Amino acid sequence: MTLLLIHADDFGLTEGVTKGILRAMQEGIVTATSAMVCAPLHFERVKQHCSGLEGRVGLHLQLTDGRPILTSREIPSLVDENGSFARHRDLIGDTCPGELLMEWRAQLARFRTLGFEPSHLDTHHSVHVLPAVLEVYRQLARETGLPVRGGENGLNSELRRGGFIAATRYAFLTEPLYRSPGALRRALAAYRRLGLGDGDSLEIGCHPGFVDAELAAQSRYVEPRAVELQLLCSAELRGYVDELGYELAEPAMLRRAYLSTEGSYSGRSQETSPEENR
Repeated sequence: MTLLLIHADDFGLTEGVTKGILRAMQEGIVTATSAMVCAPLHFERVKQHCSGLEGRVGLHLQLTDGRPILTSREIPSLVDENGSFARHRDLIGDTCPGELLMEWRAQLARFRTLGFEPSHLDTHHSVHVLPAVLEVYRQLARETGLPVRGGENGLNSELRRGGFIAATRYAFLTEPLYRSPGALRRALAAYRRLGLGDGDSLEIGCHPGFVDAELAAQSRYVEPRAVELQLLCSAELRGYVDELGYELAEPAMLRRAYLSTEGSYSGRSQETSPEENR
């Protein structure tokens, strides 16, 4: 079987998003989520709703959108004149790696006040794909030993070759994939044709949620969250997952699979996407 990890971002962002993610985990195929801990209101939602989710909640590290945990004086290169992170990834300026590591350690420390370790690490707006950020991301992964999200264009291969626990491949649930169960089925089948087999793993990042009044004020990604939620709770889609030979997997299963194949990883099938092979 090929492991299939479905990870929902932004746990805690709004009440609707948080409850939508919980529904997708309880009734759908979402296997894990990642929590936003910087804003006190976001973290309070995480604390309120995380009961019973140990091993399925990762840390959604932030360098964008909102305010950091540390003060502007401690991390001046990460914030603007108002003490806020850049709104989006393309607005991030020159960052001091030491300051970023301090801030991300602070975010990890706040997460740990929940009473358990995060199941994995990933980043808001995928800032870890930026060259200036990637080494800090690697450093925190080394310190924790946690599974990490990679990215497209071979980043998962690079991380795995470096000894980090990551899925064989990563994909993002874009509009062409979430428009119907059949569309996502075709993509899942294509990944199998491209070489994902027994012992391999595919991680899909997604953003399900109920749309509420808070969301439009905090995110540019609004209505599609409800569409994703409907898709991910589809019985038809669950049937396709089984039919294609995937096994829904939590992060701990990825860790076990990676460790069982450590030293024999070949990095196959990393550079080509299903879209490029249609």
